[in-house]
Amino acid sequence: MRVVLQRVSRASVTVNGHVTGAIQRGFLVLVGFTRDDGHQEVEWMADKIVGLRVFPDAEGRMNHDLGDCGGGLLVVSQFTLYGDARKGRRPSFVSAAPSELAERLYEEFLGALRSRGCLVEQGVFGAMMDVELVNDGPVPSYPDSRAMTIVLASSSPRRRELLEKLGIQHVVDQPHVDERYEPAEVPELHAARLAREKALVVAERRPRDLVLAADTVVVLDDQVLGKPVSRTDAERMLCALAGREHRVVTGVAVARAGEVWERCDITRV
Repeated sequence: MRVVLQRVSRASVTVNGHVTGAIQRGFLVLVGFTRDDGHQEVEWMADKIVGLRVFPDAEGRMNHDLGDCGGGLLVVSQFTLYGDARKGRRPSFVSAAPSELAERLYEEFLGALRSRGCLVEQGVFGAMMDVELVNDGPVPSYPDSRAMTIVLASSSPRRRELLEKLGIQHVVDQPHVDERYEPAEVPELHAARLAREKALVVAERRPRDLVLAADTVVVLDDQVLGKPVSRTDAERMLCALAGREHRVVTGVAVARAGEVWERCDITRV
């Protein structure tokens, strides 16, 4: 399933001189299907389009989705999205779904979008259509992008040192989260979860800034070594690690304006 989205101020489709669908602000959606598409692809795409935050808020940031701005959808079937022009001078359309399947998926796609509360207008499947639109763009730069601050959500001197070596200017805002393990939580999930929670805690009080957070755990023989509580405890851990392979699991998260991205990295030492 392929979709081309165009953010528009208005758009319409005409068949034989009659307007069959028209919207004001929203998306013009060109959609094509291939032979292997089904219900799962249709539902995923409907969720993605409805939740896509590409409309500006009061500050000009792309924080709003279709529902936030009261936008509509004009959905037009377009089998030529599966045109393959890599060979020869005429595109091949063998990857496009057969007409009967494509029409069924097109109608299912329209229904999926409407079931999510969207205003949906449409073309006529298989007809010769004239599509007109007024583009809503280009996307402007965020007005305060240069003033955005990078915030390190950590009190770790080592992490601050790493950013400084990279020449990344930042400030520190230490989060306070419960770092205890959840039942049956593996180290990778634990590190990623804590990084995410740290980032979100700081991002909530600094919504305009980019927040970076991390959490690291050391794993020896599937046993997590926590932070040493004393010098003796630290010496015990170092002696246990000496000459043996262990894993260092680090979760990293970046948050801004209510969104968060995360990943986990594992190093064998």
